[in-house]
Amino acid sequence: MRIGFRSGATLVALSVICSGMTAGCNREKKETKQLLTDTVRSYQELHPKLTELKATLRGLHKDVEDLATKVPGGSDMRSKYFNADEVLGVLDAKMKWLSGEIEAARRDLKKDQVVSLRLAVAQTADDMGQVNKVVVELMHERGRLRRVAALFKAPYEHRLSTGYLVKAANDGVESQLIDFIQATDKKADRSSWFVFDRLMFAGAGADLDILGSRSQLENIVQILRAYPDVKLKIGGFTDSKGAVASNKKLSTARAEAVRTALVQSGVNADRLEAEGYGPLHPLCPANDTEECKARNRRVAALVTAK
Repeated sequence: MRIGFRSGATLVALSVICSGMTAGCNREKKETKQLLTDTVRSYQELHPKLTELKATLRGLHKDVEDLATKVPGGSDMRSKYFNADEVLGVLDAKMKWLSGEIEAARRDLKKDQVVSLRLAVAQTADDMGQVNKVVVELMHERGRLRRVAALFKAPYEHRLSTGYLVKAANDGVESQLIDFIQATDKKADRSSWFVFDRLMFAGAGADLDILGSRSQLENIVQILRAYPDVKLKIGGFTDSKGAVASNKKLSTARAEAVRTALVQSGVNADRLEAEGYGPLHPLCPANDTEECKARNRRVAALVTAK
């Protein structure tokens, strides 16, 4: 059978088109495989985060129940805790569902299926990040309420020379500062930091919650009035999560916020310094759990002259 020029050209053209389609199909399949690989990696990275969040919430449970009945504000913390626990339960179930979806995507290898899976994993990661944010807030709140509970249970009281009665926790920053200032054998050596135990900030930023921090700030103001030769350095510290530069900026802003609040309450600005150290000098060097990180996120005072 003879094939004319036109017919031969047509067959060649069809062959080129089919080859192009095959190449396109192969390229799309390769891209889909890579997208699935990236998606699986992202999914797998969520497992340790989920495990840590579960463990942290379990560790909070006893204190949450205890503080809910003993300290004002404890019931609000309890509600926030159970909301976080409920969302975490949903995320746990979603992770199991995603595992099945990944197996199906591996079997079928359809691009639209993998794209949808990728979006579902990304949304899960976002939701987990929101829960983590709440858990961090709960850690802060637990620490604050523990200190309030300690204040109610075994308060520290000290009458200053001005007549002002300092009321604080036995191991709070006020008692430590007064003991250090009064001790004749202790010098301002730039190594003795005393951590504020009842300061609060609005969210994860540097805005000081004046209402929640008022009692401690007022105590510090009165201590400085009673000891006019004392000078303080306010230091801000963070955990190791995130960029060092951003952490240093946040810690500096928090230290400055505390200094500003004290100045606005009548303390001479020349008696106060402020500096942010970011993740340097952690109290809990491991930085491996939320509780450990919470200890490192702090504002402290250093006596630079007495």
